[in-house]
Amino acid sequence: MGEQAMTRIVPSDQIEDLVGAERDPDVHFARAIDEEDEYGTVYILHSDTCRNSGIDLRSCAYSIALDEGILPDEWEDSFNKPVPVLINKEGRLIPAPRKPWTTI
Repeated sequence: MGEQAMTRIVPSDQIEDLVGAERDPDVHFARAIDEEDEYGTVYILHSDTCRNSGIDLRSCAYSIALDEGILPDEWEDSFNKPVPVLINKEGRLIPAPRKPWTTI
């Protein structure tokens, strides 16, 4: 992991708009913005379960994975839109594979 965590808290009244999704009971969503700077910005919308757990959201496994950085090739078709996310075996945040019957 890098020397400095990149995760910072965004006010809850703003994060759904920034991500472009409504909070889900169990699924974390993210939006990777590719124009803002060289590495882009990624916003995480934590699930209700995570948010209501009482933990500091910066210590959530998804925030920790984001601190590892994203691999742009993994996000190629997912920039600039809300996507459900997973943590890969290397500990990085990646878009969840789409099911053929969903419109996400």
